[in-house]
Amino acid sequence: MNRLVIIPDDAHEALGFSLKPRLVGIAREINAHNLAQVMGTQALRSFHAAADDSNCELLLWANEGKNFVVALSTRAPKELVEGYARADAQEGMIARVMGSGRSESAVADALEAADWTNLEMLRGCEIEAMASSPVFLFENITLVLSRVSYEKNLTAPLRAPAELASLLGRLIEDRLIRATLGIESI
Repeated sequence: MNRLVIIPDDAHEALGFSLKPRLVGIAREINAHNLAQVMGTQALRSFHAAADDSNCELLLWANEGKNFVVALSTRAPKELVEGYARADAQEGMIARVMGSGRSESAVADALEAADWTNLEMLRGCEIEAMASSPVFLFENITLVLSRVSYEKNLTAPLRAPAELASLLGRLIEDRLIRATLGIESI
């Protein structure tokens, strides 16, 4: 069996160490207004392709000041929530996922969404279930990906979108690395 063996070049090691803090700093600057531009077409395509159920909505939350804001949504009309739906940074599911780095899921009774987000008011219907996962960029939680169901009497529990969150994190990291090295422009 043939194996590919990559031997690091010592000359590039110092450059690699200096690049990481720079990338972490760039990732901290990501917000609801520039997220779509930073993601690029491949990550955006993956995000929208994952909208598997018309009764479920995927939301990508970004930090903005003292709150979290929906940067991207898969459910129309998007303009109602993108940039307008907010979640409290101190309480609620989005704050807990951002603080713990772990996925979480809850149904309407345990969720108490009206206490920490205006999403129900903007959509005009109650959230029946919600599951959220952190999106890590360069080992730091930068975004939260949520799957929201407005359908009553769900037949199966809502799964946290952890796999998609991991994929989006890797695609965004790749794009930021390529942009920082001058291979691609943002």
